[in-house]
Amino acid sequence: MNLLQQRINKEKAKATLDNNNYDALNLSPEISALLKAKDAIISLQQKQLDALEDEPFNFQQMLLLPGEISTYKSRNDVDLHVSFSFAHSEKQASFIPVVASNMDTIGTLAMADVLRQKEMFTCLHKFHETKKLTQYFSSLKANDPKAFEYFAISTGISDQDYRRTEYIMEKNPELQYICVDVANGYMEALDKFVKKVRKRFPETTIFVGNVVDAKRTKDLIEIGADAVKVGIGPGSVCTTRQEAGVGALQGSAIVDCAYGVHELGYGHIISDGGCTNAGNISQACACGADMIMLGGLLSGHKECFEGEPKIKIDSYGKEWVEFYGMSSYKAMQNHYKDCEKRMEYRGSEGRAILVEYKGPVINTVNALLGGMRSAITYTGVSGLRDLRKAEYQILHDGNNGLNLSLATKSPLFEMNVHQCTR
Repeated sequence: MNLLQQRINKEKAKATLDNNNYDALNLSPEISALLKAKDAIISLQQKQLDALEDEPFNFQQMLLLPGEISTYKSRNDVDLHVSFSFAHSEKQASFIPVVASNMDTIGTLAMADVLRQKEMFTCLHKFHETKKLTQYFSSLKANDPKAFEYFAISTGISDQDYRRTEYIMEKNPELQYICVDVANGYMEALDKFVKKVRKRFPETTIFVGNVVDAKRTKDLIEIGADAVKVGIGPGSVCTTRQEAGVGALQGSAIVDCAYGVHELGYGHIISDGGCTNAGNISQACACGADMIMLGGLLSGHKECFEGEPKIKIDSYGKEWVEFYGMSSYKAMQNHYKDCEKRMEYRGSEGRAILVEYKGPVINTVNALLGGMRSAITYTGVSGLRDLRKAEYQILHDGNNGLNLSLATKSPLFEMNVHQCTR
């Protein structure tokens, strides 16, 4: 305790403080002025904090706070695995809940091979040739049957997508996961597709996306989804917010959707988009995400490409490779013969950019996992699931240029966050 605080406490102890009426106390003018100023600041802060309760936020406005004394002797002792109980498929699983996105430069077979060695997860993109997938799955059956625990096949929601998915699943009964992926999770057609897939493959775990609110999350879980992807517009190469003016700030969206899941009593949340560093992964967990899907953080690596990457070298000798959103014009050109016709009635909601070539992905993966372990030791929690017990700040610029923050525990802390089955 500093000397000024000791003096304040000593003088306040001379009399009973009643309704902050400092003038009624026999305090020195200096201490009385300090206390009044402090109360004024607190009053202003409280108004700001009350407003912040419903203030949406991104990961960039959020900081986890150091908490309890960690019992870990080393970050190497931290186990990042999370156990899952999927309500509809009735499957049990355990893996590190970092998921490679089903973008065609992220959800590759090569990426799945690397992440699987770390017991992480990959959503294979939906544009793999069926023949190539079947060959790949056959090789896994012969050499690594457990591999099927760490990836999902992906699908759109057209009739053609359903026929393709049905064919792949029938040819490869070892498959355990399907990711139903559409940019807009607010469509009746998505509901019909999920119900159809659930009825046809009752023992398969189904991921569905993308949404940003609790009600829609609950709806999708109730009709058959085991986990729902949360995120509209936060991705580094997504332009939905600019083109359509639609979306939600990712931190708040996760909190809202996670509320819905835990209110329902079963189901899981996958944060999809908005992570630009390892810290954001842990922040997403603190907001209530059960899994975290990554795109941009895994981009620019050797495993992002089928065969050798097409590297571009600038005038300074730096190496670059292409990365683009799956609703971009570039993606449509690559995968749809009727691209130009599509552009007559829809806009591009993604961008194509160059990212620095980073070589093998394993170094990036190790760095991300290291950051997650650090978050656990700093906050004093026991594992990733318990990060939602950690306190965090929401940074906000208030009136008069004051930099205020809201320190809070995740509201999910009061809920039974481990309840995953009906």
